[in-house]
Amino acid sequence: MNFLVLSLAILLLTGCSGQQQPRHYTEVVSQTPQARTVPAPVQKPADNPHAGLNMGANLTPDARANLQKMMAEGQDPHSGIDMSAFAGGSNGPAEPSPYTWSIPKGWKQGPAKMMRLASFYKEGDPDAVDCSIVVLPGTAGGEEANIKRWMGQVGIDLSDANYQKLLGSAQTIQTQGGLQAKVYDLTALSGAAGKSMIAAMISTNGTTIFVKMTGVGQAVKQNQAQFLELLKSLAPKN
Repeated sequence: MNFLVLSLAILLLTGCSGQQQPRHYTEVVSQTPQARTVPAPVQKPADNPHAGLNMGANLTPDARANLQKMMAEGQDPHSGIDMSAFAGGSNGPAEPSPYTWSIPKGWKQGPAKMMRLASFYKEGDPDAVDCSIVVLPGTAGGEEANIKRWMGQVGIDLSDANYQKLLGSAQTIQTQGGLQAKVYDLTALSGAAGKSMIAAMISTNGTTIFVKMTGVGQAVKQNQAQFLELLKSLAPKN
């Protein structure tokens, strides 16, 4: 009995030696999930209405400065192009026209839309030519920039010789309303089978009026008399 008690005492003393046993800890790190960054979708650039034409090509410093100034002021460099195709097809209510005109015999007038005061087409053959009247503020880029843009649109080489030829052959016409129009006939350089145009520019009261007819060269020539009749009838509203 004494031996058993002694043995238990030795065991208790051995287990309670007073020395602290080392403790081990496992550190658990909790990380907050990071928000996933989703790259912004790449915006596809809008189609360029200049169709690849370098607007600064072969321009004099003055013409280039006029074009840059016009674009900086928010003026439209297209000078008579129907921009409804680039505006989601919206043809909102048109402003009342500040000008009057007479519709040539054999032509029909279409509704005003977007930038156009009016559109005109040949009766019985509406796809033959497309004619429009547009009024823009300021110089709308100036003579040289517009002529060279028109040349590029119908595939005429933008050489200085071609530009000077168009400039030299420009016809000045006085309208019935006292407006002075300069007419540029591109059919002489574009040919009868390809796309062509005849266009007129009028500067008045801080604005530029564009009367423009496009189509195949032969059709433009056939409708030239009607175009000039429309142009000559143009007059400010009283």
